[in-house]
Amino acid sequence: MPAPTLVSPPPSLRIIPEPLTADAFAPFGTVISSPLPRDLSAAPRASALASLPLPHSLAAPPVLANQGSALKYSPISPLENGYEACPSGKRAQARMSMFSCFPRKLRRESIRNRNRNRSSRSTSMSTSSRHGGGGGAEEYLTEDIAVGVGGGGSSSSFSTPVFDVRILERHPFTTQTFIPIDLSSQRRVVRDSGSYSDGDSGSGSSSVRGKASFDDGSGHSDILLEEEVPEEDEPVFLVLVAPTLKGQTAAATVTSSASSSPSGDNNDTDDRKKRVHIRDPPDLENLRAFIARGGQAVTYAAGTWHAPMVVLGRRRVDFVVVQFVNGVEEEDCQEAAFAEGIVVDLASLENVETGEDLTGLLGRRAKL
Repeated sequence: MPAPTLVSPPPSLRIIPEPLTADAFAPFGTVISSPLPRDLSAAPRASALASLPLPHSLAAPPVLANQGSALKYSPISPLENGYEACPSGKRAQARMSMFSCFPRKLRRESIRNRNRNRSSRSTSMSTSSRHGGGGGAEEYLTEDIAVGVGGGGSSSSFSTPVFDVRILERHPFTTQTFIPIDLSSQRRVVRDSGSYSDGDSGSGSSSVRGKASFDDGSGHSDILLEEEVPEEDEPVFLVLVAPTLKGQTAAATVTSSASSSPSGDNNDTDDRKKRVHIRDPPDLENLRAFIARGGQAVTYAAGTWHAPMVVLGRRRVDFVVVQFVNGVEEEDCQEAAFAEGIVVDLASLENVETGEDLTGLLGRRAKL
């Protein structure tokens, strides 16, 4: 069934994402990441454990494990099952799933900046333009047009990638943890139009020592090289969350296709809108965006409104997802869709649409 669409239009918000940190994300859940420096390659002595950093406030001090060759932090994140309070009374079971999330296509906007020296802020900006000190303003002009730098005046133009937020979801009776995996160097995939047997590199590809892995139906085969290539860019994904308006309801409509023919002919249908109400809806005015890196996992607290995972750049990210489910659709997942109006400004990530450089953080904009 389609997601209910809020009747009231969303606020006009332009959100600049902030780095994902445990403290900033605490109202919505838990950030899971290693607190240890990357270059630590030997387990510390027992006497030094008390001085080691904790990943966040929930974690207990680490203990030595595996004959002193490992550090164990436990627990590192809540794993909550609140289905005893669900209306159906149906029991839930723990479930691990995998979500293979592909990079999202971003929309581009043209921006005219009338104050080059004004710095951007990592906060939500209402309306279609942002006003800073000294009367400077940015005008968001048109979609999908890259405008060159203007000559001679006090204004200049940029093209910035944005992500349109159009739907949120929540799991009212369970936490949900997203753990990215397979972040090491990956084998290069070579696209070849030839058809050949296992071990045959094909015409013009005698140096390839791989084999055809699959045919996607286009007449091309993917060849996996046996040698590994240098590690790819670190994956980047966008975490979008909103507070809950507890005790409130929001009017929404659900569109369904109903047959108008007694024979049930699917070619003769009309769209019917049913009025529904969403309990404890999302607080869209205070929606926040976080930039997460490949070394971070997130746990959404039970009932936290969040967007489906948004992967940026060029690289697919596979997530292991841990939660409880009972098989009752409206108890496992609730959704709220809404009209356009909320965008996440991703200008702080240079060339994010092409994936050429995902290392830049906030406060930096590429002039086109």
